[in-house]
Amino acid sequence: MIRSRPFDAIVVGLSNANWSRAIPDGPIWESVLELGYQVMLGGNASVQLSVQYVFNPMGQGEIDDALVLGLQMSITF
Repeated sequence: MIRSRPFDAIVVGLSNANWSRAIPDGPIWESVLELGYQVMLGGNASVQLSVQYVFNPMGQGEIDDALVLGLQMSITF
């Protein structure tokens, strides 16, 4: 994305979970959409910023959709 940073990465993800309707009072479905950017800090460390939107949290429609902000750091020894 940025020519001067060839090892950075854009993260795009979609996840969906469906449960069996045979489970009494159980969850039905939940989906998550994620967008993030990973910045490499040298050869062995990175920081990833992300935003996720969770549709139908807990799978039962009782909780409002959620916006989740994330920060992750990775170090390789």
